[in-house]
Amino acid sequence: MHLCNIHGFNALAKSINSAWDQILFYLEKADVNTVQKENQFVRNSCGVIFWDVWKNTDDLYKSFRAYISKNTQKKIDGSETPDENILSVDDLKEWLQAYYKFFLSASRTYAYLFNRRGFFKSSTEGYFSIELDEIFKKLRNHGSRDTVTPLVLTLMHHYYDQPKLRDKIVETVRITEILNFRLYCLPKIFFRADTKTGKKCTHMLIQFTLKEILILMQNLLMKILHHLSTIIRISSSYKRN
Repeated sequence: MHLCNIHGFNALAKSINSAWDQILFYLEKADVNTVQKENQFVRNSCGVIFWDVWKNTDDLYKSFRAYISKNTQKKIDGSETPDENILSVDDLKEWLQAYYKFFLSASRTYAYLFNRRGFFKSSTEGYFSIELDEIFKKLRNHGSRDTVTPLVLTLMHHYYDQPKLRDKIVETVRITEILNFRLYCLPKIFFRADTKTGKKCTHMLIQFTLKEILILMQNLLMKILHHLSTIIRISSSYKRN
């Protein structure tokens, strides 16, 4: 809203204002009710997808505002900066519109993914899928899921906009959930997961050697990349048509 007001993006500001209650409604359904959870949502929906962010970033908003202030083209006395790395005002408007749409869809996905009281199933928006509901139930019980959450948000953004791609997207989300479980939730794998929930699955790890697990993960990752490339290709063809 601050950038919209500065640059006179009145129509975009009006759209954001009208959707804000809906965004807050979704976040309430997702139990995003603390500053820490709000910051995590912003980090997942903005920092990872639309912005360079690191785990030790102290203030995401401050660093973003500083970047925009430094790199947005300033039209003073009718002149424009020729630097290709500088955002034009039109580019900034297009970027903000894209982020606003993604932010709205990400809040909806948060509600579907993290609500434990059946909000996804009871929703009347027409997006319910039995397969997705089962995947979300598994994913929300993972001890660690931050790494794949931005990917899930991105896939679901296309899920809402591209009905013909939904089967492919659901399959990609399913594979993502499996990969996240095997990589981050199984106990002591690569010595980077300490989620406690993995202890319940120790018997599963015993069935595989480390080499077999690595092969499984590689195959899952290749499937994700294959599905993503298909989604991007088909989505691009829709836009051209």
